[in-house]
Amino acid sequence: MENTIQIGQVTLTLKMDLIQDQQTDVIVNTTSENLDLRRGAVSKALLEKAGHEMQKEIHNAKKSNFIISTKAYKLNCKEVYHTFCVEKSRRDSQKIFYESITECLWTADAKEHKSISFPAIGTGNLGFSENEAATIMLDALKQFAQNAPESMAVYFVIHPSDHKVFQAFKDQMKGSNEKHPETIPRNTDQPSYCIPANLNPQ
Repeated sequence: MENTIQIGQVTLTLKMDLIQDQQTDVIVNTTSENLDLRRGAVSKALLEKAGHEMQKEIHNAKKSNFIISTKAYKLNCKEVYHTFCVEKSRRDSQKIFYESITECLWTADAKEHKSISFPAIGTGNLGFSENEAATIMLDALKQFAQNAPESMAVYFVIHPSDHKVFQAFKDQMKGSNEKHPETIPRNTDQPSYCIPANLNPQ
């Protein structure tokens, strides 16, 4: 089950699959602030397939703004980007979520990667609703797509058991495809989003 739309230079595909089985250049992970990859369904699944060398590396790795990059080990990708989103109840949680997605995309672009897979970030322990997560991820992607210098294939990979999450992402994508990207309305009670200065290609 897949849905694909074109947004500027980006081809976005929504699919039901296991994140650890993706064969894109980059796979994105969400991890806890203490860097324990055994916590959280996505982290745990990636750790089990990649092997414990990835856990060792992440403890010694240097964090940039919102992500740590590690080798792929036994995963079928070139790199893994570990993001550090925070619970919805925390201050600036939506802004951090948005900028984590943005940093993953611009980092992949800077390293000339052509494809990247994201899980449904925020829909588990972080407490975002399916629609909130889908909206933030799509908003970040649209902002990137308007400025991206090269084409990229982006995959939103939803666990096969998460039908409600898949439907929410599908609905948001349909709405985005029916409107011009610049005319997508934003809720006025949302924080304003921006690309971190060191990631803005302009």
